Formats: sequence, structure tokens, C-alpha cells
Amino acid sequence: MLEIDRNEKEIFIRLHVTPNSRKTSIGGTMSGALKISVREPADQGKANAAVLRLLASSLGLKKDLIRIKSGQTSRRKRISISDSSTEIYEALLALGEQ
Repeated sequence: MLEIDRNEKEIFIRLHVTPNSRKTSIGGTMSGALKISVREPADQGKANAAVLRLLASSLGLKKDLIRIKSGQTSRRKRISISDSSTEIYEALLALGEQ
């Protein structure tokens, strides 16, 4: 199950990112983290940028509302989403269940 922390302004989740993947995908969990695969390599922030674009697109948000809080150079990342609405919370739960 996806572990989500939430306050009145932000939602925090962990990601497990697989760069250099054959296909770009989002969904499911690994040890409480949302699994994301991107085609871009983990080189000069390309995979991180792809992760932010994919997550923003999947949630219907602007990319600048999502930030990597920790794990810039790791597969395990902690991100914050500057929208704690119920719709975003439920969309994240749904992604975790895919």
C-alpha cells in the first residue's frame, strides 16, 4: 500500500524510480513507495525531470507543484506535492493500486 503523509498544504510520498526502462509507466507500490519507470537515463537530471513530468501529467497538475525533497541521485525519492486536495490524495491512492 502506498504510504502518504499529508498536511493542509502538501502531500508527501516516496517513489521508487527505474530509469533507462523500456517503457514509461506509473503504478503499483514497492515497500510503500509509488513505482515509476522512465525511459530517460539517470544522467544530468534527465530521469528526475521525466519523473516530475509523468507524475504531474498523471495527476493533472502543473509540474512546478511537485518537488523532489530528497533522493536526487537515488532510485528512492521523497517528493512533495503542493496540493493537498482530496482529489489528488485519491488519485495517488489509485496509482498505488494499479
